[in-house]
Amino acid sequence: MNKLTVPDALARVARAHLFSDGGEHFVFFLCTVETSSDSVAFVAKDVLLIGDGDLEPAGYSLSIRLDVLLDVMNRAAREGAALVEGHSHPRGFGRFSYTDLEGFKEFVPYVIDVLKKPYGATVWDGKTVVGACWRRPEWQEVMAVEAGPEKSPKARRSGH
Repeated sequence: MNKLTVPDALARVARAHLFSDGGEHFVFFLCTVETSSDSVAFVAKDVLLIGDGDLEPAGYSLSIRLDVLLDVMNRAAREGAALVEGHSHPRGFGRFSYTDLEGFKEFVPYVIDVLKKPYGATVWDGKTVVGACWRRPEWQEVMAVEAGPEKSPKARRSGH
């Protein structure tokens, strides 16, 4: 089974940022990663909080500015880390949105090519955390998320 483990202290920081004011917010986890023939295991070592000033409108949603994404990727490359993104759907939309899924089509292949590591994504709705990961650009798998003691989120399919 594919899994992301977020230590308690990092999970508290991520949750505080993701649910700070009822809006959509973003984080990236810098992770160690181990792969086998049938699983990917990410372990978060640090969390990068993406501020509201690092976002720009994209239709009905928000996207992270390109310069910020490049900074995040450069830090991951310097540290030899894999990336797992996280963002909130604070109104209880407990799955990846159509906009999220469309964004993955362009972004995930680029990150995998640059970092040469699997990539993960999570969406947090306050009750559950939905996760997905990619080892190859065209291949998405469900990922279980263990994120601190406050909740025991369940992995759920992203809707497709």
